[in-house]
Amino acid sequence: MSIWVLPRRFVVVILAFLSTATALFAQLPPGCGTPTTPLACDNTVAWPPCGSGGTAIAWKCWQQELVSKGSFTNGYRDVKIEVITRWSANPGFAYRTFAYWAGKTDDGLNDRFVFRVAFGPFSGVHTWTSTCSTLFGTESCSADPGLVTSGSVTVGTQSTTNPLWTRGFLKQDAATSAGVKTYKPPSHYDGTYFFWHGDTAWAATTQACRNQWRSYIANRKAAGFIVVHLALSSRWAGPPAPFGYSGVTSNMSSGQASFQQLTLACPSSSFDRESKFPNCKSRWNPGYWQELDGMIQYANQEGLIVYLTGVDGPYESWISDPAIRAFSRNLAGMTRGNFVILSPSFDDDPTDCEPGYSCPSPGRRMSHLMDVAGDEIRTLSGTYPIITNHFGTIDASSIEGIHPESWLNVNGYQSGFSAGNLANITSRPRTVAQAIRYPTSGPFANPRKPALNAEAIYDYGYGVTSEAATSIQHFNRYRARQAGWSSWFAGATGYSWGQAGLWEWGLCGLPSLPSWAVVEKTCDADSLNPDPAPQSNDYKNYAGAMCQPETASSARLMGDGIRTLDFATLAAGPAEQNRATSIPAPASHRQFVVARDADNLMVYMPHNANVRVNLAGTGFETGFARYLFNTRTNEVMLTPACSLVSAATYQFENPGGASAGTVGTDDWVLLLGPGSSIPCSSSLNEPELGELGFFMTESREGIRGLWAYAPGASDGSEAVLVEAVAAELPRKWSAARDGLGNTVVVWEHRDGYGALSSVHARWLDSSAQPLGDIIAVSPVQGRDQLAPSVAVTPAGDSLVAWVEHDPVSGASVVLSSGLSIAGAMEAAPTRLDRDGIYTPRRTRAICNASSQCFVAWEAENRLTGAVSARYGSVDVRSSTFLDEERLLRESSTELWLGRPELDARGNAILSWEEFDPRGTSRGHFASLLRSATQ
Repeated sequence: MSIWVLPRRFVVVILAFLSTATALFAQLPPGCGTPTTPLACDNTVAWPPCGSGGTAIAWKCWQQELVSKGSFTNGYRDVKIEVITRWSANPGFAYRTFAYWAGKTDDGLNDRFVFRVAFGPFSGVHTWTSTCSTLFGTESCSADPGLVTSGSVTVGTQSTTNPLWTRGFLKQDAATSAGVKTYKPPSHYDGTYFFWHGDTAWAATTQACRNQWRSYIANRKAAGFIVVHLALSSRWAGPPAPFGYSGVTSNMSSGQASFQQLTLACPSSSFDRESKFPNCKSRWNPGYWQELDGMIQYANQEGLIVYLTGVDGPYESWISDPAIRAFSRNLAGMTRGNFVILSPSFDDDPTDCEPGYSCPSPGRRMSHLMDVAGDEIRTLSGTYPIITNHFGTIDASSIEGIHPESWLNVNGYQSGFSAGNLANITSRPRTVAQAIRYPTSGPFANPRKPALNAEAIYDYGYGVTSEAATSIQHFNRYRARQAGWSSWFAGATGYSWGQAGLWEWGLCGLPSLPSWAVVEKTCDADSLNPDPAPQSNDYKNYAGAMCQPETASSARLMGDGIRTLDFATLAAGPAEQNRATSIPAPASHRQFVVARDADNLMVYMPHNANVRVNLAGTGFETGFARYLFNTRTNEVMLTPACSLVSAATYQFENPGGASAGTVGTDDWVLLLGPGSSIPCSSSLNEPELGELGFFMTESREGIRGLWAYAPGASDGSEAVLVEAVAAELPRKWSAARDGLGNTVVVWEHRDGYGALSSVHARWLDSSAQPLGDIIAVSPVQGRDQLAPSVAVTPAGDSLVAWVEHDPVSGASVVLSSGLSIAGAMEAAPTRLDRDGIYTPRRTRAICNASSQCFVAWEAENRLTGAVSARYGSVDVRSSTFLDEERLLRESSTELWLGRPELDARGNAILSWEEFDPRGTSRGHFASLLRSATQ
């Protein structure tokens, strides 16, 4: 741990990844033993199976095979089997799915179908019933006893560290207020916000081998990715299928082809695009899709979700409507028991008209194909699955027609390569997210749905120095970082990273391209398709690409930073974007991006000389803690140089200066957080003496965790490690100081990405030195302990409050406990809230000058989505509730609690901020906290 001491009031703590490849990792990440040489192909190790038999485990894939008594010419195309599962204890808990065609029996006389499900945490017997209908031909299945049948399975739960199997399938809640219906960002079944941090490995479906996929998943898991992207069987990913088949072949399982062609007549004139594949004579080849299924099973086993794109064109676009439905139905059935997100399209514009036809008739718009696939997938009942749509690099106006569709959960916009136009590359991540998420009129205004930047400019290893308007060198990690931070801070609820050598799985780095890749222009680069082969040798295979040290650290650092913020309740609309300015104004490719949650205000400043931030109405006008961190090297600057400009506007300087540094190395994030620091001014730029500062980061030595520093103690003081962590950084810390100058800090701690959280605490002296060991405040295992806050009385007694969440039942409660330097109280924590329709979220604790303590919390109405502020008084020594919870304020929409403060008389005051249905702040409000006896 090192500290650089600059002139007084300007301290820089360097907790950096070094810029050289050898210093970035003490140990090479998974799959990177020989990054210049990909692993030799090995398909001998079997994929993990989906469960079967008489028992199932909650949220893990379970399947049942159905074998027909008769035989069907094309069971994949003609037979539709629907299955309903019900919980015996409450038959209202029902799920609907399709069975998918799994091939012929070994003797070729019968057809095999499989249905899948992942049961929720409802232990006991679940029954299932199947029905069958024939869509085409004369071979009826409605009375086939092998397909029209029933059964049961006993469901249990298990203890697991896999965040998917702990938290459950993805869902999307919605609330209506003032006539505006707002769909929230997806969350897991247990209510935990789903953090979309994705990576594009598109062609792995055809180009990867089993061992290579395992290596890739291990690498991306270590880097903190949550989602991996796969294209289904697009023809550009090849190689093409042999005679008698159509589609492409896979490097797994002896080169299985995606579709088989039958020599039979079409059963219906509705299959009207016979020159396209798959068509009326196609059926999928189970061997190929079993390999994709294995890839999904393995990724899920390792805690990663798979994103599959191109359902409406699994080999090529513009196939017939019945062919789309057949494939969508079978794919939805196969993936129903796994953590998979489906997208009808892949890189398409909904307004495009079918080539060779006139629109609207007899030709079709691409939006029609998206609807056919989306509607077929959505017939699976309930809130599952989540469906997004992977649009091409288009303006938001082209998405308007798809946005209201009932099958669509999230708009997967793509800021993309933007034809190498620098202004578009840097502006689209921000402007498209804003247009979709924060409109005041038009189709996006009602209903409101989330947006995610599912594909941006790629890191091709060109370096980070170019700003030329048309330079191919915009394909670099700096622009990929800029697109990520800009997307997140403009309101996108997810972002996906991309690298050459991965999206095409090393194909474009071959010394000579296969003939099919030349024909398909898989690796071409031109003005219409600026998608070049990698120019750096290190990127010419998938292993070299995923092992780029600086790229891996950039992606991980961005994900780590974003995870610590509350992006489920983010304020990032136009009013927030207008807070940031600079003198002189930034160039178009250096736009500021601003976002707020209830605890922090963040500004991304891509190599601007300075940024001016208007804090009016944010709650930070009179005091804030502040630091900068470099998004490339992880340098952390505490108490950055800044000055009061006017009113509530402050100017913060880029450490690189007006022109110092190299473009791509001085993109910083400014973070303003709660604290009693004296605001920046031209004469005074120090926090209050005795007030400790806290931040999370990774040190030069690779130590990750929560750090503390005493900024006023001495010029040479070093930051102190409060707690080290293995993976996900600490978040939601809260601190309070007693009368002796000691500080107690509490925070959320996780042992791994997505793992259940616990509340930890530690006492520190006035120099930030620990006074004892880390204290495990929350004793209950198997539950999330969230959003802690701490308060200290003038006598030195302390109180911790937090939210405990049960991932099985979905219930949350507010708890409190006393805390001494020796540890938490031996008595069980006290529950503060009442049962009802409200789900508590964030807590706030404070003790007044008379040693009266209060705990407040936000509570969300599960029926309407409205948020209220509630509180009560607590005896700090016994941690008992002195009165019933009291309603402070009930908002019809969103409400954020501010940090409680003491007024001049020592009274406890709590502030809050309210928002309208479109996410615009209505202002800050405050009230005294009183006990029932006052």
